[in-house]
Amino acid sequence: MYALENTNHSCLLVEDLQSEIETHRVVYDRLDGTGRKLLGSLTSQEDAVMLQRRLDEMNQRWNNLKSKSIAIR
Repeated sequence: MYALENTNHSCLLVEDLQSEIETHRVVYDRLDGTGRKLLGSLTSQEDAVMLQRRLDEMNQRWNNLKSKSIAIR
């Protein structure tokens, strides 16, 4: 009985995590889109390189998070 309760609790935690990630996906998509638009309007090459690096890092972290969440399903 305890194992079943523990399994149910774990499933709920995974569902909560998936829901939380999905909620943040909207923010991520907007931030990524805005960053890409901004890249096109920057006149400073140095600023553009820095922003591109930051966007790439954000994308890598987001992809890692998605991969980890898929792995625990």
